[in-house]
Amino acid sequence: YAIEALARELEEYEASVDLDPSRLDDVRRRRDLLFRLTKKYGALLADVIRTSEEATRELDLVDSAGLDLRQLEAREREARATLEQVAGQLTETRRAGAERIVAIGGDGTVNEVVNGFFDEQGTAIKPDAIFALIPFGTGGDFRRTMNIPMEIAEAAAVIARGHTKRIDVGKLELTANGGGTVLRMFANIASFGVSGVVDRLVNESGKKLGRLSFMVATARATWSYKNQRVALVFDGKDRVETTINTVAVANGRYFGGAMLVAPNAEVDDGAFDVVAMGDLTFGDLLTSGRRLYKGTHIGMDKVSVRRAKL
Repeated sequence: YAIEALARELEEYEASVDLDPSRLDDVRRRRDLLFRLTKKYGALLADVIRTSEEATRELDLVDSAGLDLRQLEAREREARATLEQVAGQLTETRRAGAERIVAIGGDGTVNEVVNGFFDEQGTAIKPDAIFALIPFGTGGDFRRTMNIPMEIAEAAAVIARGHTKRIDVGKLELTANGGGTVLRMFANIASFGVSGVVDRLVNESGKKLGRLSFMVATARATWSYKNQRVALVFDGKDRVETTINTVAVANGRYFGGAMLVAPNAEVDDGAFDVVAMGDLTFGDLLTSGRRLYKGTHIGMDKVSVRRAKL
């Protein structure tokens, strides 16, 4: 609204004074730019405002219930600190013969529980064991890929009906923050680049704003991130050196809080869709950011997609 109001003021200014041709052209260019921004980003700004208002109402509910946000954040940190222990317990549960594990949570919980299905070498402890999910988290990207209902009762009904699907799982070897090699499994997407900064900022924020936490973190990370030069090797033979903003090794389709980063990925086709977001500038992401949520960024000059198994 402020952008549109400023454009109107420029329009009125142009009509009310006599300007030399060069100055008039400058005023008109500025006016037209502001109108284009209003048309292009008005809906996005409205979405942000609406999400922000929803988050504010949620925070008001927290306050009215007499809950201390700092205590809630402390509890969340404690809960996250126990996730690795939970994965270990799940591994023992699997070895004891459990046939189905139901997780209640978001993408972080999904990741930890899935890792509990495998041993230290990445071998399935009980290949026929079933993983089930009742969504209750911030991002919900794995849920979106799998079309699991958001409502608890509906998700529970899917589990009760015994609907199952065999999916692929990725195995990732990485260097941990403290040094040393770590083996992790993933059911949805493994990524690196600015997406890692976004995840860190979201976790540090306490996720108080829900999905808006991802939007705010994405804006902050994109503004400060310096694109990196990397070498990508596909299936052990094709080597590509390139500058990237983010690379997503996608088994599922969504990441980053509903970004449709790999619209053609299938969880059961035996291959990853490797989406490389190239040397994108902040301006590129500002003008094309909404395309990520629609999956129409595929085909952009600085975006490439390749399929590979490793």
